[in-house]
Amino acid sequence: MTFLAIGIAAAGIGFVGIGLGIFFGKYLEGIARNPGAVKEMNRFVFVGFALIETIAIYILVLALLLYGKAV
Repeated sequence: MTFLAIGIAAAGIGFVGIGLGIFFGKYLEGIARNPGAVKEMNRFVFVGFALIETIAIYILVLALLLYGKAV
């Protein structure tokens, strides 16, 4: 049962990758539509990237804790 939880946690990292792709795709789309707003958008991009990557780190820690419990 614990290995199933580890697998689900590992699948969550894939969803984080999908989220990053959507996030940066929309960022590039915004730059293409309004090149003058790059300076204003950069602040939010770094904060958003950090928040999304934090989710990935939490998932990784959770998977490692579950693996340590299973072994």
